[in-house]
Amino acid sequence: MNKKLIYTLVILIPITIISFFFKETNFIMQKNKQSVDKYQVNIDTIDKLLTVELEEYIIGVVAGEMPALFSEEALKAQAIASRTYLINHLQNNNSISNSTDDQVYLTKEEMKEKWKDDYDKYYNKIKEAVTATKGLIMYYNNEPIKAYYFSTSNGYTASSISVFNEQRDYLNSVESPFDQDNSNTIEISKKDFCNKLDISCNQISITNIIKDNSNRISKITINNKEFKGTQ
Repeated sequence: MNKKLIYTLVILIPITIISFFFKETNFIMQKNKQSVDKYQVNIDTIDKLLTVELEEYIIGVVAGEMPALFSEEALKAQAIASRTYLINHLQNNNSISNSTDDQVYLTKEEMKEKWKDDYDKYYNKIKEAVTATKGLIMYYNNEPIKAYYFSTSNGYTASSISVFNEQRDYLNSVESPFDQDNSNTIEISKKDFCNKLDISCNQISITNIIKDNSNRISKITINNKEFKGTQ
């Protein structure tokens, strides 16, 4: 899942607005005439197509998307979000990418390289969290939701309409004050800034800053060139 921008979404919606119902994934699996235990996931990597069982895939995604140092409950939440995202995605696709375009998945070999001597401890910790939530996904109106998630925001989540131009009742902007207190600032050189935006570096002029209700930039003009905030 993309962590490069702060425009990604969170699935923490006030209960007064919407209720999520956790269900077993048998409903989806029955549609595909496959059982949960034997359901296979095809993963597109750079050089090959991997096929793994669903819950093993979720272990690999949690390992790739969340630090294993996080609490057990956080890992469980990540497992449910990742599983829900997968099930929603596979309704219209035969495979899922192994990148931030979808979800980062780590093989056992990659986990061993990442964790080294702590591999057994962290793998078992994540496996326990995934097993504890086995088969659980989030539904809205009897359909698995698009469970977008993010690393860090500016203190507010973004709505699906502002990021993906798609209206979803359960993905509206809400406050996320923890992120505001723990946000990071990234500095880049003037040269890199100009190169990334394909503008002249002789003089930089920033005008027409338009923000949305989540305090993010929706449009901005730099050297007479207009950019969307999501760019």
